Amino acid sequence: MLLNKQGILDLLDELRCIAQLGLQYAKNEYDIQRYKKLLHLSCKGYETYSGLSSYVILERFQKDLGYVTPKLGVNGAVFNEKGELLLERRSDDGLWGVIGGWAEVGESPQQSLEREFLEETNLVVEVKQMIGIFTRLPQQFEQPHTSNHLLFYCERKGRNIEISHESLEVGFFDHRTLKNWHRDHQQMAEKAYEFWLNRTLAI
Repeated sequence: MLLNKQGILDLLDELRCIAQLGLQYAKNEYDIQRYKKLLHLSCKGYETYSGLSSYVILERFQKDLGYVTPKLGVNGAVFNEKGELLLERRSDDGLWGVIGGWAEVGESPQQSLEREFLEETNLVVEVKQMIGIFTRLPQQFEQPHTSNHLLFYCERKGRNIEISHESLEVGFFDHRTLKNWHRDHQQMAEKAYEFWLNRTLAI
């Protein structure tokens, strides 16, 4: 049976996991060499579908230690009284996005998100409730790995907005008027706004 594109990506992901887990636990030098070869081969396969070079993909995978699990991102939605969402125009790609980043070791997702708000906007926020989970699969958005992104509803607690080096612009905006979004952040903004409307009507 011929595999379609998604089937090939699923196969590459499984081969990559086998290779990385083998490199984590193997003791025999011959086994280690075989797992390294398997990892290189999976990276060459990813190159075809991700738009990234196999060297870049291999470098990313080699940074992963321990048992292979999806990467975890955290994002937060803060609204003003008019229902405008706090957004940033990112300095890395110039696109609009919801505030957030990768979860850090030694922090809960809530702590990671509170830190991200402080670093990116100077705001102190309180993480209140999870809105949803967004999953990015290999090949989506030119990434070679699986990642899950938790979207939380947050409330502003203090300090004034300041722009960090990670942003070109930060402020409250009507998300429906913006174009050119970073990855799946438009879907995050829409989901967050729906949550805010329902919450506001229930009060």
